[in-house]
Amino acid sequence: MEKHFCYKVNPKSKGILPKRSSQRKAFPLTHDVNHFCAGLTARLATRARHLCVLLGAGASCSAGLPTMTGLENELITTLPPRFTKLFQSQLSGRNLESTLSRIRSIKHLLADDKTAKIEAMDSALAIELDQAICKAIVTAVDLSKTNEDAHLAFAAWIGRADYLDPVEIFTTNYDLLLESTFDQKRVIYFDGFIGNIRASFHAELIDADRQDPTAVKLPGARLWKLHGSINWEWNDAQIVRLGVPVPDGQVAAIFPSDAKYEESRRIPFLVIQDRFRRSLNTQETLFLCSGYSFSDMHLNELILDAATRQEGSEFIIFCFDTIPDNLASEALLSPNLQVISPLEAIIGGHRLPWGTPKTVLPDTLWKDDRFQLTNFESLAHFLARCTNPIPWVADPTSGVSLAP
Repeated sequence: MEKHFCYKVNPKSKGILPKRSSQRKAFPLTHDVNHFCAGLTARLATRARHLCVLLGAGASCSAGLPTMTGLENELITTLPPRFTKLFQSQLSGRNLESTLSRIRSIKHLLADDKTAKIEAMDSALAIELDQAICKAIVTAVDLSKTNEDAHLAFAAWIGRADYLDPVEIFTTNYDLLLESTFDQKRVIYFDGFIGNIRASFHAELIDADRQDPTAVKLPGARLWKLHGSINWEWNDAQIVRLGVPVPDGQVAAIFPSDAKYEESRRIPFLVIQDRFRRSLNTQETLFLCSGYSFSDMHLNELILDAATRQEGSEFIIFCFDTIPDNLASEALLSPNLQVISPLEAIIGGHRLPWGTPKTVLPDTLWKDDRFQLTNFESLAHFLARCTNPIPWVADPTSGVSLAP
């Protein structure tokens, strides 16, 4: 049943009291778009806050790169014919990440027995299939046909952001959209690697400036790639970052496999995931999430656990479509966890639709009766304009806003 709330003026006071009579006009409870945008702008203008951003596949899709399902289908058609059926059999019932992890596990299990096979694969064939998949992925996420406008706007915001602590950008994407646009906008950033031609990973620098107040602070933003990158190359027992995508015949360090997790805790994957956990649990953090589908159970646990523990932090999740059930159930019980979708939002533990704005808003905010900041393109341009406060004015006739 649709909830309504009515008001009447008490002649003996200046306050507003609920009206019990049903004869007066009633307004549906809604969230206010103007109020939410004003609140977000104010939060972004606070220099003392620790700012953490998570970008998922939806951010890259906005530039024209394929979704995970689209990438899997593209690999089926672009892999050499001798690998197609083998790849399809490994992909059956799994996603691309778990498929690569399984192939690499087979490679390591059979490394000492050149004649043994698992599911028609020996160690040599597993190595060839891994290399062929990585080569096809590098081709599929080539930037030559992408539209970088949204990422350029995001880079412009990062370049102008003037916070006391570095802005931390985490991403599950392994393409080079962020690196490319950061370079174009001359954004200074640190990604854990030191060097130019074959940069090596330095785990000791990830938290150095936070653990030791006397340490020299590294300049710029932080870019942490949770699932690796197409310019990360396996080099014996370590990973190096190249200035370009890995060449043919080499395996890109994307999608961390279980076997590699067991080799060393100093490799980028575990160190960066631990940095993600620490960042989420930093006091007074403002966490923004865009383009992430909440399909990674481990990352989900880190985010939701931090939202429960860090009551002074704020977590704002932008969902491109509907709100996932597992996320909704948590947001209804956590006032500091806000979940924003095009048609509705959960703010302050209240799940309500957006009220139609009574004032004209740009298409990047409201279009076709849908809130537009839920897609990365609109959010990136909003952030690019939000270095300084924007004088949004809430319209009191648009409904009862529960946004803080």
